Amino acid sequence: MAARDAGIASAVADAVEQAGSLPVRGADAEQLALLPADRAPTKAEVDALPRGRGRPRGAKNRATGAWRDYLASRYTHPLETLAAIQSTPADVLAAQLGCKPIEALAVIKSAAAELAPYMEGKMPVAVDLSVKGDLTLAIEGLTHTAQEIAGLVEAEFVDVDPLQPDFEENQSLTHGDREASE
Repeated sequence: MAARDAGIASAVADAVEQAGSLPVRGADAEQLALLPADRAPTKAEVDALPRGRGRPRGAKNRATGAWRDYLASRYTHPLETLAAIQSTPADVLAAQLGCKPIEALAVIKSAAAELAPYMEGKMPVAVDLSVKGDLTLAIEGLTHTAQEIAGLVEAEFVDVDPLQPDFEENQSLTHGDREASE
């Protein structure tokens, strides 16, 4: 077994020697211009290069983590505070705050709104892409001339509430009919 391990180690050493050093990528790659162009830098050379100010990319801010750990060991988590406020009955919270129950209800609603994203994901926004009525595709030089497109773009559009009783009548009203009725 030892001879096999020695053979593998020897093969790996030969492969590393033949491959040479590997090129460096990322933030240290900018420093390559400072080295001779005939070879890629070794890891030791890269480690010896001066580093820019601040912490390296991807490194965690130790001070923020230390503060978070310190505060978490001594105080209630802010989400727990929000949950406690949100679950307190409005009359009890009003007595504690010395305010009217309606004002306490606003505080409870605010706490619930702040807490909700941690409890439930945001609902997707519904987009209605259905087209009601006629749809005109206008492509200059293909379906319409530039003048026709200008006329379409400059046309007057009117918002119509589909809940109005005269909605059907509005649907069939043309521009000329509209001017006559006004």
